[in-house]
Amino acid sequence: MRAFSRILAALLALVLCVGVIALPAAAATVSLDGLEIKLTTDKSSYKKDEPITATLTVKNNGDQTVTDVSLESFV
Repeated sequence: MRAFSRILAALLALVLCVGVIALPAAAATVSLDGLEIKLTTDKSSYKKDEPITATLTVKNNGDQTVTDVSLESFV
């Protein structure tokens, strides 16, 4: 449960950073307890009303097995 809380906190921090920066085609990476969390977009700029494709990737670089992971993204 502690790992879940840390993952959720890292994801919320990541979303906040991307939202505050407000750069088109933003890419942000956060590492926490061996987990690397990366959010990227598919293009460098977007026109009005154009859909944005975002990809959230989580990689376990640590020695611990992580189970019961839940990911949420708030825009």
